[in-house]
Amino acid sequence: IPIVEDIKFEELFEYELSILSVSSNPVSIDLLESLILEKVGEWTSDSAGGSPEGTGWRRNPQYYIGVKQEAELHIALTQHSPDLNHIGFILIEIQPHQRGDKIIEYDPSNVILQSKFMKKPEVISSKLKLSRGIYVVIPSTFYHNKEGLYTISVITQSDAVVLTNEVHTQWYNDSIRSKWSPELSGGCMNDGNHYQNPIYRVTVVEEQEITFFIDRKKYKRGPLMGMYIFRAEDFERHYLGRSQLVTKSKYFSDRKEATLQTGLLEPGNYLLIPCTFEPGFIGKFTLRAYSKSDISISLINEPIKNEIFGGWDEESAGGAINFGNWTKNLQFEILANAKSKLIIVLDQDVQEEYSPIGLYLFKNTAPREMALLDLKESNFISMTKTFSLKKRIRLEYEYDPSIGSLVVMPATFYPDIENNYRIIVTSSNNARIEINQLCNWEVIEYSDQWANTENTTGGCTNHDSWRNNPQILVVSPEPCHMCIRLLREEPPFRIGMYMFNYKRDVLLSTDDVVCFSKFGPFLQLYMHQDVERGAFVVLPTTWDIGVEGKFQISIFSSKPVKSMVLPK
Repeated sequence: IPIVEDIKFEELFEYELSILSVSSNPVSIDLLESLILEKVGEWTSDSAGGSPEGTGWRRNPQYYIGVKQEAELHIALTQHSPDLNHIGFILIEIQPHQRGDKIIEYDPSNVILQSKFMKKPEVISSKLKLSRGIYVVIPSTFYHNKEGLYTISVITQSDAVVLTNEVHTQWYNDSIRSKWSPELSGGCMNDGNHYQNPIYRVTVVEEQEITFFIDRKKYKRGPLMGMYIFRAEDFERHYLGRSQLVTKSKYFSDRKEATLQTGLLEPGNYLLIPCTFEPGFIGKFTLRAYSKSDISISLINEPIKNEIFGGWDEESAGGAINFGNWTKNLQFEILANAKSKLIIVLDQDVQEEYSPIGLYLFKNTAPREMALLDLKESNFISMTKTFSLKKRIRLEYEYDPSIGSLVVMPATFYPDIENNYRIIVTSSNNARIEINQLCNWEVIEYSDQWANTENTTGGCTNHDSWRNNPQILVVSPEPCHMCIRLLREEPPFRIGMYMFNYKRDVLLSTDDVVCFSKFGPFLQLYMHQDVERGAFVVLPTTWDIGVEGKFQISIFSSKPVKSMVLPK
């Protein structure tokens, strides 16, 4: 096999092979043709889970390699990005019952190869001799959330090897952070105090197998961890005996992660107890559940509490909604799975003098995962009665899932006040709560004016002179959601906006209108539009001709766009 160092797998090069023999017998040379099986894939924000050392590896793409009879092969992983990441892969032999699904756990004894992670264009294995069976290869970057294109290749001289397309399995994934506290660290069933651990009620609607994982926040060898599943009928906390035991972890693990596979569970309620083998261990852990259909998990011991951290700084201290920059404040989405009274607490860091703080609560009407930009009576729900000079304030709300998700926005009353805070959300009836920070928009802002001296007071499209207004070109490299905000200064007069498809060297026409806003004597107004890849012209106008005034226009977009003011 001729080998050239530092040559990428996909590069072509020529070489001459000469063989010298001391024998007088003729030597024949035949080229053995290799079969190259390859699949092109991509690590995205949803599928860049990082190396197998972390818990996110299950998000990575997975491919089956079928071997019909013993075969020799090489596996190569090539990344297609100018900014190289550390890349590698793991090859696992799977059991018959795992076939058809994306795997979420594996026995270390079934690992055939775990490559080194290298910051190179390509990682390739040495020659592997695989027996008849089914294998899974999982390509990944070392660090999670590193996006990019790749090619996974199998090089072999055997036609008994098959490389499948990427395996797609819809797993429902629940994740809950919890802890063993001095009051809730009873150890395993050997000590009889296993009920003195966090206990979760698991509601199963459809018959299915569920896989639970617990992992510690900080990994050190030990203590041993495992889980139990009990039937929940006639639940008495101080008696959970072996007669009620449904299943348990095969063994207690001293690694970062412990596993419990339930086998088929019939519809009904169950109790899950994660515990350490010995009592008295204090520490945090994360409980994860993977299932084929949706399940409900709720903590029995205490009200479910969710918290998330944020801060006001130079970029995120927008002040109350009285001020035009309120959209700079961080916003958080809240979602509960049942009717419940939600208690939302804002807790700011300790300071010598506290600034007045408050909470706003809205119905979420923004595009998925994006923050709200415009306020309407229809999406405003509640707020704290006053902005308070206290470390901690609270807001209560009777939540109904039919309303959808909520958006909570913590704010100081005055802009540009800096401090850190946390938001704590609890439920009155152990409803499962999710709280996530919403994404901030990309924003471009311009200040301009309608001025007769600049011939930019053409009015709306009712007038022939409507093209004589300021024009802003916006280029979107990919589909996105845009929100255009127009702010005007006093005195009041009617204003509005249009968006046109842009055609180079072609005069704007009302036939090219993409969308337009209402017109009225507003201090500010908004215009929303989902756009495809392309170029657009935003035209802020007054209703009447000849009306002068200053304005500010802000272009918010869910993806980066480019913009410029067109020459007048």
